[in-house]
Amino acid sequence: MKTILIFIASGFVAKNILQTDLYKTLITDKNLRIVLLAPHNKFEYFRKNYASERLIVESLPRERRNSLFYYYNIISRSSIHTNSSTISQYRDYYLNSNKSLIYRLTLLSIRRMAWFLGQFKFWRKALGFIYIVFAKSIYSQLFTKYQPDLIYLTALFHTEEWKLLRETKIRKIKTLYQVAGWDNPSSKVYLPIFPDYILAANEMVKNDLVEYSLFPEDRIYVIGFPQYDIYFAKNNIIPREEFFRKMNADPRKKLMLYGMINPKNMPYNIKILEMIDEYIKINDLSDSWQVLFRPYPSLINLQYQEEELARKNKKFIFDYSVATAMEGNQFEFSNEDTAHLANSLYHSDIVISIFSTILNEAAIFGKPIVSIAFSGKPETTKKDYYESPRRRLGYVHVKKLFKDNKWIIAGNKEELFKALDIHLSNPEKYKEKISKMSDEHCCHPRIGSGLFAGNKILELLNKKNKIYERW
Repeated sequence: MKTILIFIASGFVAKNILQTDLYKTLITDKNLRIVLLAPHNKFEYFRKNYASERLIVESLPRERRNSLFYYYNIISRSSIHTNSSTISQYRDYYLNSNKSLIYRLTLLSIRRMAWFLGQFKFWRKALGFIYIVFAKSIYSQLFTKYQPDLIYLTALFHTEEWKLLRETKIRKIKTLYQVAGWDNPSSKVYLPIFPDYILAANEMVKNDLVEYSLFPEDRIYVIGFPQYDIYFAKNNIIPREEFFRKMNADPRKKLMLYGMINPKNMPYNIKILEMIDEYIKINDLSDSWQVLFRPYPSLINLQYQEEELARKNKKFIFDYSVATAMEGNQFEFSNEDTAHLANSLYHSDIVISIFSTILNEAAIFGKPIVSIAFSGKPETTKKDYYESPRRRLGYVHVKKLFKDNKWIIAGNKEELFKALDIHLSNPEKYKEKISKMSDEHCCHPRIGSGLFAGNKILELLNKKNKIYERW
């Protein structure tokens, strides 16, 4: 029997793998067992919901925080030689005002030097060598116990996952990395050590891996997004009246969905919602429109100003069914949570957010979409700019996705109102462009991404593939 060891920390990762046909395809192989590595605070959740005869849940080994490798990770991530990385570095400098000026200047200088060096192969190899030689092994007992044939990495911005990758290279075990998000190669994940193979969601992610990570193109496989299969199949869609009744919404009115991003990245969501409220009042739409406010999943335990707005204003509905809350602002998506998101998108008449993945998901359903590119308050200083969604216009993945879709972007209140005028009066105006955007982003195989990805993983597992060098 062969063994795949999967690291699973983020709530998005469980949704993208364990609830999709990818996992169902893997488990059909009777000669395969899966070992799931879960964080301590999620161990019981995964054991209760997913453990079976051939799916074993293990808790991540505990270790003390190492300050040296904390800064190593900062330097490594700062080595992503893109404009996205530059913006993130200056944003931290301007917004971390609780730190001293000397500390911020020193850290920024180090990060800018790492950014410059990140374009060179020798720097990547140096960082990889340091990690291989000096990082401690915390997985020896697990590797000895299970003798895995394949290590399946799902994020690569967690320290624990880098230590897994290090262990595989020392032990010469096959490794596969599935890129978690469309922005990862250009803004979140630097690869000082290479996995053997990578699964990329689309051609944009694949090209970014080749350009920014210098990863060999012939070891990247484009699989689409397994988590989007349910959107294309529409198996979980319930009748409109049933969904609206569940949300305490009025089925006679149209629905505007506002998908919030992390309030740490956009603290002025309330101002955008107040503008939407103003638009509805000015155009006398109170009797025909309502707004569903969807908070960011990882922060569903917080109290939001928007909740108070929803209590005072019947046009606004606060969505409490986003995800399953867990300890320490952690979350997981249950099957019900995933189905709820699909229905929220399907039954909405327009979707508004801030350069978020939810806009791509809405495009699958052909919904009119608007991306907010302003903060809702005056932007007169550098700090204002780096606090505003406007900075995201400089992100590599945003530029690539929206280069031919600038009609989506609202850069101020007037542009937001104009976009709403267009979409509400003529929802079909950009239908073809939305469909093209969805096709380019999703790369959806005819058989389904989950089945396609699962078969590819089994192929790589069972084939006598070469174990490649560290970089």
